[in-house]
Amino acid sequence: QARGYVREIAADYAYPVIRAMELGLDWFLGKQYDGIDVRNFSRVEAVSEDCRLVYLPCHRSQLDGLIVGHTVMKRGLMPPHSAAGINLNVPVIGPVIRRSGGFFLRRTFKDNPLYGAVLTEYVHAMTQAGFPVTYYIEAGRSRTGFLLPPRMGMLMMTARSYLRDHRRPLAFVPVYLGYERLIERASYVGEMQGAGKKKESVTALLATLRRARKGYGRLALNFGEPIRLDEHFREDCPDWEQAEWDGIHAPD
Repeated sequence: QARGYVREIAADYAYPVIRAMELGLDWFLGKQYDGIDVRNFSRVEAVSEDCRLVYLPCHRSQLDGLIVGHTVMKRGLMPPHSAAGINLNVPVIGPVIRRSGGFFLRRTFKDNPLYGAVLTEYVHAMTQAGFPVTYYIEAGRSRTGFLLPPRMGMLMMTARSYLRDHRRPLAFVPVYLGYERLIERASYVGEMQGAGKKKESVTALLATLRRARKGYGRLALNFGEPIRLDEHFREDCPDWEQAEWDGIHAPD
């Protein structure tokens, strides 16, 4: 059962797919937007050599993670493994996401401790190996433009992984994406008027690609000040590195 969860979750990096995604996004983003304004990427470069990186973008569009990974790769850093909802693991789309570095998460697993243990170990294995990771602490997409209350599960898994192995620093990189127009705007309006949320599908993806054209304005991509976890811990607990941890109950 645990092996089944691993197969369900894990990314399967394939460089040809990543390269194809890069070329596809070059075309799609150039067709869709008048330009992308990237600000403060030097902050990421400044910590990338010393720190393991976890990108934390806000979540308003299905494009958020793709744009962050594409921007990072175009500027010479490793494209991150990116968390995706299990609802995106559908024929055609799912394998492409998995081979371009995506890993799949269930929306909730409070009643499934084995799944939680497998996911925790997977996150630890990725960060310990130095792979950059992207996930949304809001979990789902905002339907109003405002930030959603944080879901602390992945954040806690990452922090506990760092407690287990803190030989190399880890830094969280907040990322803000600002759109003049969202490609999902029609569904958002419908949902705010009471319509049900539409499930992702191959048909919906193809419809989005058919709508690819100029007219969505410019996109702002701002990288925030990286938050180094060791410095953050030290503020409240100067001797945190000497604190004992049994792997279950984290130090105060």
